[in-house]
Amino acid sequence: MNSNPCILILAAGASSRMKEAKQLLPWGNTSLIRHVIKTALATKGKATFIVLGANHQRISDEIKEEKVSILLNEDYESGISSSIAVGIKGILQTQQPSGILIMLSDQPFISSAYLDKMIDTFTDNNFRIVSTDYGNKIGVPAIFGVEYFQDLQQLKGDLGASRLILESINHGVALHAGKAIQDIDTMEDYLKHRPAATP
Repeated sequence: MNSNPCILILAAGASSRMKEAKQLLPWGNTSLIRHVIKTALATKGKATFIVLGANHQRISDEIKEEKVSILLNEDYESGISSSIAVGIKGILQTQQPSGILIMLSDQPFISSAYLDKMIDTFTDNNFRIVSTDYGNKIGVPAIFGVEYFQDLQQLKGDLGASRLILESINHGVALHAGKAIQDIDTMEDYLKHRPAATP
């Protein structure tokens, strides 16, 4: 049986298609980034870390009251893999988890219940990777066992961890998240999906 994994939120991107810091956009009664952090904090995760890059000072100010450890990726423009590497290295400086759950800051419909389902699947079985089935691909959120930490730190470019998941498919399982995997990539996505604030 594995211990509960740490959670790593990737939020370093410059939101080039959004043309503004989407992490700071209003989401209900909070911001998009704080909503995702609160989702992570409500799970069984051992500890929560977040990787920032573009607009890191503004985002740090926004989340300063949240119980999350901030890691800075100064090389964020080289692709998401650099954020994964920074995140894994930062976590291992203070933690010794059996796994790390990697999630994105622009998937606000991923619920704490779904993440806990992933954590339970990881902790109660011998799967070394628990990923998310998009229907046409497999990706994050995903939990990686300790034996993948070194490989995750050596990823390059903007493909993220998808290649590693596919190469290790026989050692893992992919769960279905349904419509919860909707990304907020463009202003059109945001305007279409954002929840209204409540009084």
